[in-house]
Amino acid sequence: MAVLEVISDGGKIRSTAPKYDIDKMTLSRYIQKYKNDKSAEVTNSPQEIEKAPSTSHQNEDVENSEILEPTTPTTSEADSCNSPSVESLKSTLIRTPQEVRPYPKAAPRKQKAGRKPGKTRIVTDTPEKFALEEKYKKRYQKNPTRNLTK
Repeated sequence: MAVLEVISDGGKIRSTAPKYDIDKMTLSRYIQKYKNDKSAEVTNSPQEIEKAPSTSHQNEDVENSEILEPTTPTTSEADSCNSPSVESLKSTLIRTPQEVRPYPKAAPRKQKAGRKPGKTRIVTDTPEKFALEEKYKKRYQKNPTRNLTK
């Protein structure tokens, strides 16, 4: 209603929008769409084409002859009509990525190395201390490049 009022009566958008409780920008968009729809209407009947003004008679004759002559579908067009529709083919051919190549199974989680037991021992003169010293001496005798102070 607001669009028709603005177009037919030559009303202004500023005064019409508040009357119909519509935003001004929204109303202007509706008006543009309405005008585009009206200008884009195509006439299908031959009488309307004959009534429409034309710039040259040649164009008018070509348009009338194209409209008045019925076209017969060729064999390739007839075959394409009998074949299943494109939409039905698309629906049968749609494959999900999982069907083509399924997701790989996740590997088991790696165990994080925890704290080494006995790393921060404070040992005094006990048999335990002597056992640790022997263990380190054997290790460093095998590999003399290691530092004993570590």
